[in-house]
Amino acid sequence: MASTAGRGEDDEREKKKKEGSGNDGDAGKLPFLGMFRYADGVDKALMAVGTVAAMANGMSEPLMTVVFSAVIDCFGGDDVSTVLHRVSKLILN
Repeated sequence: MASTAGRGEDDEREKKKKEGSGNDGDAGKLPFLGMFRYADGVDKALMAVGTVAAMANGMSEPLMTVVFSAVIDCFGGDDVSTVLHRVSKLILN
């Protein structure tokens, strides 16, 4: 019987904790910039370099698509003898 009485007390404690908290699940949340509270200068520099590198990586595929489409357009010209010249000129640009 002692074990059932202990369970009842535990249940009551849990109910009191839930009732007394009064928040809507905000216990583990912190502001966005609060994540960087303990970051030193090196950490911030590495995050900045990583952000710039991620942006460059994200821009590379759309830019390569534009370049590739221009090269393909060079192959579709009327004069076959100047294809190499047109492709070389485009790639240098």
